[in-house]
Amino acid sequence: MPPGEDKALPAGQAGALGRRADAFDASFKLVDDELLVKFKPGVSKENRGRALDADVEYVEPNYIYTTSQTNDTRIGELWGMLADGGGANATGAWAIMKDKLKDTSCSGVVIGVIDEGIQVTHPDLAAAIWTNPKEVAGNRRDDDGNGYVDDVNGFDFVSKDGSVYDGGKLDTHGTHVAGTIGAVGNNGLGVSGVCQSGLKMISAKFLGRRGGSLADAVLALNYLLLNLNARYVTPDNLKMVATSNSWSGGGYAQSLYDAINAHNTDGILFIAAAGNAGSNTDASASYPAGYVLPNIISVGSITSTGAISSFSNYGATSVDLFAPGSGIISTYPVNNYASLSGTSMATPHVTGAVALYAAAYYQAKNSWPSAAQIKAAVMGTGTCSPAYYGKCASGRRLNVGRLIESVTTPASFDNSPCPHMAPGPTTLPKPRMATTIKLYEQNTDSTGKWWYAWAQVTAFDAQTKQPIPGVVFSGTWSISPDNDWSNDYWAEFPYSVTIDTSSFTVGWTDSEWIPTAETAKAWHLITNGTQLGRGALPGGLSVPHHAGTDTDK
Repeated sequence: MPPGEDKALPAGQAGALGRRADAFDASFKLVDDELLVKFKPGVSKENRGRALDADVEYVEPNYIYTTSQTNDTRIGELWGMLADGGGANATGAWAIMKDKLKDTSCSGVVIGVIDEGIQVTHPDLAAAIWTNPKEVAGNRRDDDGNGYVDDVNGFDFVSKDGSVYDGGKLDTHGTHVAGTIGAVGNNGLGVSGVCQSGLKMISAKFLGRRGGSLADAVLALNYLLLNLNARYVTPDNLKMVATSNSWSGGGYAQSLYDAINAHNTDGILFIAAAGNAGSNTDASASYPAGYVLPNIISVGSITSTGAISSFSNYGATSVDLFAPGSGIISTYPVNNYASLSGTSMATPHVTGAVALYAAAYYQAKNSWPSAAQIKAAVMGTGTCSPAYYGKCASGRRLNVGRLIESVTTPASFDNSPCPHMAPGPTTLPKPRMATTIKLYEQNTDSTGKWWYAWAQVTAFDAQTKQPIPGVVFSGTWSISPDNDWSNDYWAEFPYSVTIDTSSFTVGWTDSEWIPTAETAKAWHLITNGTQLGRGALPGGLSVPHHAGTDTDK
């Protein structure tokens, strides 16, 4: 009997088949026109031919089983997808979805790839690339009126055009990242991404041959959120779950923080590479992974044995978890495959896992999970290891199989800390401050002689914009007369300040909040506060910091 066919049963068989109400569930693959019948002991051949209910112990379909392995030709080389060693066990996740949800598709999920461009014509990627439904390719017009001409598959913010792949062996990094996230699986070609089908990736290219600029990174983030997510993704009941960000560099930038925070407000995760300096990022910042925002997942790299990669940054509070990043094979221009290493390669494993989780959740519950739910699940279902304790916030490496199991078998989901790790929040909050600097000069004559100016710096919480009590420092430097300055500086916590009070004069009352030089001199004792993220203050005020005390998250 073909699966799903509604067929009247012969008299006497309804009871036996009734005991297997799921026997003809159309979601299972069955051998057509075949049933397996278990007869009770002693039933004659004659009665077996009639298959009366009284003679039958049970009846069930002849199910078709398949392996959980894909037919992609290089799947055996994708150690990061396997369950052995330090692998992320994507194969286990696929098997669970086939068994419990009957579908491994990431249909409905959209991922923004903020990176180099992507070879959108790669045979293993083409089906996973998003296409703008209202843009006509190559007509040099902004058909959808979003301000970007020919943004068919995304936009190139380096060249300022709609071509996200510049041909030849360019855009290698972005193409490799995209393959780990969503290369098409079970197509008899090359590799498979964590998401094997259904996923759509949008290329927001801001990295070129010489890297990328802060301005273009912000434009890429804003493009994905304002011009695409609001126009196409959300109205079509699709879900832009995350952006993948395999890049780092530069100092704290408020514009980038604000752009990532806008994604946070909209429920979009920002999966970020922890960086490749082999450093403790609790002590030395690596941005953008180091911004303290709830939608950021900072990813370090491990080898095939599960050991932390020698190049990977780490940090008990600044890195969230580890994922496969050494010797990762993925898609590569032109229509090729290559092995690369870096936290850049670890990041898309997590991005793909996030997309797969969102798809599984939607299949199971008919609603999309929140960014907070996804992050908690990713960090709470990973594989614990003492090798990661004190090296990342969760103490875990990515385990996609357990992640999907937390959807299909919720009782198995345990978000408690790893054994031997102190309980507490997975990411410890640290102050992120802005400082307002007020400068006041002292000049008691008209000779133009250089005197000393006074600075009071008050720290403000960068999110609430409220002053942080007790965090004040001050100092002096030379300026010319009649020159008042007022500037904003971004800073981090903690710092120490060296202050010269030797030239303060008695009776200096240039400011309402500095009534006397004695009061001013007393202020130099205050040294708790923030390390300036932009170096020395105007006029040369030295602000040295203690080695190993500046933090990023």
